[in-house]
Amino acid sequence: VAKLDRLARSVSFLSNLLENDVEIVFCDFPQANKMMLHILSAISQYEAELIAARTKVSLQAKKARGFRLGNPEHLMDKHKQAIRNSIKTCKRKADNNPNNTRAVAMLRTLIKENHTLKEIADILNREGFVTSQGCSFSKSTVYKLIKRYNLKED
Repeated sequence: VAKLDRLARSVSFLSNLLENDVEIVFCDFPQANKMMLHILSAISQYEAELIAARTKVSLQAKKARGFRLGNPEHLMDKHKQAIRNSIKTCKRKADNNPNNTRAVAMLRTLIKENHTLKEIADILNREGFVTSQGCSFSKSTVYKLIKRYNLKED
């Protein structure tokens, strides 16, 4: 390991490694023994605690001066846009799905024959059609297809 504090800043972690006879060689201190490693580890842990405390105080002071901590971009906006993009992609895939195209052609005929949503779903399933997700048709999936392709007004 290049330096002790690169491996661990916790005495208990390093102690656990040493108790389990893990052989560790430090480039900056190759002649280190267990006692020296414990002492240096304690110093590293103390240093880490000081850094954490100074960072916390510094961030509180910065916040008190009116600085907004964290990412300035609103991450939820990105999340909402990602969801919209995902929905567009799913719709595009469904529209381009050859199975859906054939099902819509059959839907037009079945709607003209005044079949119920349940009957249409049963017929599509019996004919071997599946949704773009590979599932069987139900009343709700038939309804969604009818709405998507404006095949029938309610």
